[in-house]
Amino acid sequence: MMTARGLVAQLSSMVLSVVIASLAIVGQTRSVSAATLHVPGSYATIQSAIDAAMDGDTVLVSAGTYHENIDFLGKGIEVKSESGSLVTTIQGDGIDQVVTMTSGEPASAILDGFTITGGFGDFNGGGVEIEESAPTIRNNIITGNTACTGGGISARKSGAIIEHNVITDNHQAGCFGGTGGGGVFVGAAGTPIIRGNVITFNSMGSNGGGLSINAAGDIVVENNLIAYNIAGSTGGGGGVQVVNRSELLLRQNVIHHNEAPNGEGGGIRWLIPSQEIAVAMASNTIVDNESKNAGSQVWLRSLTHSLIITDNIFSGGTGVLFQCDGPGVTPIPSYNLAFGGTSLYGGLCSDPTGTNGNLSGDPSYSNALAGNYHIHASSPAVDQGVATPYLTATDFDGLARSVDGDGNSVAVVDIGADEWNPDDADLDGIPDGDDACRHAPGPPEYHGCPEPPPVGGQVHVMTDSGGEARALPLMVATIALAATAYAVSRRIIRR
Repeated sequence: MMTARGLVAQLSSMVLSVVIASLAIVGQTRSVSAATLHVPGSYATIQSAIDAAMDGDTVLVSAGTYHENIDFLGKGIEVKSESGSLVTTIQGDGIDQVVTMTSGEPASAILDGFTITGGFGDFNGGGVEIEESAPTIRNNIITGNTACTGGGISARKSGAIIEHNVITDNHQAGCFGGTGGGGVFVGAAGTPIIRGNVITFNSMGSNGGGLSINAAGDIVVENNLIAYNIAGSTGGGGGVQVVNRSELLLRQNVIHHNEAPNGEGGGIRWLIPSQEIAVAMASNTIVDNESKNAGSQVWLRSLTHSLIITDNIFSGGTGVLFQCDGPGVTPIPSYNLAFGGTSLYGGLCSDPTGTNGNLSGDPSYSNALAGNYHIHASSPAVDQGVATPYLTATDFDGLARSVDGDGNSVAVVDIGADEWNPDDADLDGIPDGDDACRHAPGPPEYHGCPEPPPVGGQVHVMTDSGGEARALPLMVATIALAATAYAVSRRIIRR
């Protein structure tokens, strides 16, 4: 016979089991029935909707301008515009960062489809500040923001994914020097990914006018357009600055018309420290950048680790295109194409042309003056690259890699970010059969054209008159896209 104590214990166990099962059911129900909180329909402000939201919810924001400085408060929620970044603005009014994600936001935290402007960071991140968090920032126009470091975005100790944004016209304010990054700063050991962004017209008084990477950990920077950025009076790396222990894969970017008027590395300034780290510069097109000192396209100093440099184009500009300064280890470039300047390589880097697959010759761009760096079929870059572990299945525009470009029935990768493709005769980054669909007004489905899947080489911030998001290859009209975002940003800032 069961004792009274045994009966109580059994009943307690049964009650506990029921409670646990009930909680599990409630949790499952809440997950399945994640809520959509409408702004301003149900909540007057974006922040009030965030305050009320739970993990898994979506804060859906109607078109308009919202004068707010919002904080995700560590929640795994999506804050998304209903009609796209050109018609939905969060204006920070110079009070603080526009968006804060510094409370351990998980990967399910997403900011999607806004113009982020008018932000001021007294130190990190004028537009968006991320720290010890892993959110996704996508499909936004981030413009007209200032900070000491990371005028547009700052991501520290972060696993953030920053993708398909236009990051333009952000600058330094509130300090001198600092760790740089007019457009984006990434640092303090994380695993961030920066891909498919347009980073243009940003400036920094110190280093890294477009992007500054400082002790950033394991980082991937791929398929970005980085152009018309300036490193100021005290720094270098007009487009990109890389320092300290940053295990960087710099892959398939187009980096052009950046300036370091008082330093080295108009396109890239890269200092590799004494630690052994895995780094690679692969399949980039680095062109028409300028610097006061040597290395108009790339300036490099490597103390103990020889950087992997393969399948890149270095062209245009003045002076020495690729400069290696000591003390340090001399890299061994392979399968690169260099052209222009007063000399191709300098410093510790002797000219490797004619060895290890390195070439020299006019890259034969479609229209460099218009920012169109697609290569012609006659380019010496066609079918002259090499397949490496860093090679992706598609090129900068999302078209197939390793196409037979010279007609010998052997598919070989091209050098640089662009793969010449016989299906793109007009060199606009769109297969000729899709031109009518992709250039026509209105969403592609209106014309019976399927929307292509998102790839690294597309930016999804443009909207048509119907408010539908459009996917455009980054290099279709680089100057036009940047200028459009820039003009929009000026109108927003003047409101």
